[in-house]
Amino acid sequence: MLLRALIFPDHLLPLLPWSVAQSLLCRLALQSPADLLPAFVGAAHAPRSDDAHPVTKWKGACFFENRAWLEFRNGTGRGLGGGVVHVEVRG
Repeated sequence: MLLRALIFPDHLLPLLPWSVAQSLLCRLALQSPADLLPAFVGAAHAPRSDDAHPVTKWKGACFFENRAWLEFRNGTGRGLGGGVVHVEVRG
């Protein structure tokens, strides 16, 4: 069984003295552009069945001044449909 770590070394960088954190930061390579984006921390809930426009909304730390929602698209009424993720950024 493969277990994932809940805390990674780079999560502790803000708690370390700057000289130690800087040397560790230089050794941590970015794997992809997604490493520059904040991680999602928040909650999501599915729409109720009686909603006219089924939309899932969520709040999270990375969406503090922004909004994001998922609009479900299942025109066939059977099985899996699809969805559109909307992100509204306030500048």
